[in-house]
Amino acid sequence: MRNLILTILIMLPLSIFAEGSFMDSFSENFSEEAEMEMEQFEEPTITFLNSKLTIENARVNSIVEIYSLVGNRVFSDVMVETKQYFIVDLPKGYYFVKVGNTTRKISVK
Repeated sequence: MRNLILTILIMLPLSIFAEGSFMDSFSENFSEEAEMEMEQFEEPTITFLNSKLTIENARVNSIVEIYSLVGNRVFSDVMVETKQYFIVDLPKGYYFVKVGNTTRKISVK
């Protein structure tokens, strides 16, 4: 009985130490993964100048759509890279550009 109690008393601190080091490495890995996901979910940058639509930081295979103010879709394409250019000939006016879940208003002068 005495040997059992001594064994438990010796093993208890060792098991706590082992769990602590496991939890430390788990939390480090978890925070690195969360940080990588935050970088991946960065909002795309959408600019339009001289008939050139530039989209940066977008996910590959995101659908790019341009809508007129009345809701007509005037352009649609798919992102094949995270940074891509599209040449779009649009009449003067205001339009909405949608990339994935991000929507921006652009002005064509």
